[in-house]
Amino acid sequence: MFPHLLRSDPDLEPVISRLHDEHEVIAGLLDSLDRALVALVTDPGHGGDGHRALDALADAVDELTAHLLAHLSYEEEALHDALATHGFG
Repeated sequence: MFPHLLRSDPDLEPVISRLHDEHEVIAGLLDSLDRALVALVTDPGHGGDGHRALDALADAVDELTAHLLAHLSYEEEALHDALATHGFG
């Protein structure tokens, strides 16, 4: 979708670039969430503290949620008109 939008409207390059960068951040946060889930399953106590793995998982979910909601809000606001104008509406 992004290549089509850039061909249709090159002025969207800063928006598309920001969204691409945010996608990379979100991918990293998903990796962190995956690691937290694996840690919870493989070593729920993390050295005897039964809440540590669960706390790490909750932190990973919270961080992903915050970034994803902000990203989706920006994406919708920044691309709504362009998507409607260039054949995605």
